[in-house]
Amino acid sequence: FGAEGITINTRTSGYGSFTGSTPSFVAVDNVISGVGRQLAVQNLSTLTVGSQLNNFANSDDITFVPGTGSNADRFAIIDAAAAPVLRFYDTSATPTLIPSGSFSLPLGAKGLLYLAPSDAVAFSALATDGAFLVAASPEGVQTQNRLVLFSPDGTQLGLSTLPTGVGSGLLGNIEALAYDGATGRLFIGDETGANSQIAVLTIPSPSALPLVALAGLVARRRRR
Repeated sequence: FGAEGITINTRTSGYGSFTGSTPSFVAVDNVISGVGRQLAVQNLSTLTVGSQLNNFANSDDITFVPGTGSNADRFAIIDAAAAPVLRFYDTSATPTLIPSGSFSLPLGAKGLLYLAPSDAVAFSALATDGAFLVAASPEGVQTQNRLVLFSPDGTQLGLSTLPTGVGSGLLGNIEALAYDGATGRLFIGDETGANSQIAVLTIPSPSALPLVALAGLVARRRRR
């Protein structure tokens, strides 16, 4: 099992939840040599493989979506098929595919992050109901790394391309995302062999502009 993406169930119940000081991570793995498409719970000392994601071509990342109102907690997972799709699973002891709500993602979608409304509006003033931020790496006819912002129903709210390549100030293949709302910093995992790194973008908050303007509003730092 080689996790392609991890998230944390921040509730005290449901698949992968935990209490105490030792966190657990809910992870997904894609298909390698015919084995994969798995959902698992990992902590610092154990690995428990859970559901086989038989409805998937490949599973590339996962994010926990806390329930609000009549909506229950759920996991959102990238199904990295030829035409990538965002699919939802419930948080039961044996997580089950939710048949409704899935939507198409851009080619090369690799990283996924759910943003609560209080964080999402830093990326777009339109994201008052929360948002999904997707990292898409170069693939096929797409030659640039992209950050794409979606509303919870799959409406695209914004798009930003990022400097793509190998070298100072460039990103090779972006594959993971994390956001610290307290500091306004977006962390982007770049998996490019020996040039693998984490880039840090500072997001102005609150934003009066959609994500399409993001590239002109951020200050970039690079860490290895």
